[in-house]
Amino acid sequence: SQRCIFTDASDKGFGIVYTTMSGELEVDTPIISRPFRGGLRTSHIFIREAAAAIWGIRHGLRRRNWKNVKIHVVTDNSAVACALRSFYSSNDVVCGWISQLALELRDAGCTLEVEQVPSAMNPADPPSRLLPFDRDILQRGWAARLDFTDGRLASEKHRYEDERKCNRSRIRHGAPEDDSDQSDSTEEERDNEPGRMSDCDSEPST
Repeated sequence: SQRCIFTDASDKGFGIVYTTMSGELEVDTPIISRPFRGGLRTSHIFIREAAAAIWGIRHGLRRRNWKNVKIHVVTDNSAVACALRSFYSSNDVVCGWISQLALELRDAGCTLEVEQVPSAMNPADPPSRLLPFDRDILQRGWAARLDFTDGRLASEKHRYEDERKCNRSRIRHGAPEDDSDQSDSTEEERDNEPGRMSDCDSEPST
């Protein structure tokens, strides 16, 4: 079977939906919907989205005991998708999280596959806003786009376009479009971010 995890973050919190693909898509409970704590509440959306995705994967490895499985991660943030695919980020904090994640994936014998979808097709979007999980988003949006016989994407064009965006944005992950705010996080901001996410029983926090 293949583990599939949908992750999202908003200005209110983060949401994670765990599913298992084994002929049919089954939702694994509980759905995680929690507010951010500490410095993450005011962090750039890229850092919040990355924290949700990486914490969600590590939670699966540690608390759900994922071993020797393919993990399919779904996010609606293109920069996070790029960072997870390349196991690299120009943001020091996120790069540290990804480096630790890579070691844990290796030790568990798991492989990572990353997909970016529009927010309207991400079932983790409502939980990230502290709203109820909407199964219809999962069924209408995601199930229609996957061939569950082998987990391949139904749209190769979407995969190509997604990879092309990844290559264009690899150097600057999550940089805002406004030229006046394109600098990297300050030292003070980095100090307020979680340098490690070792406690997988609680939400990402400082």
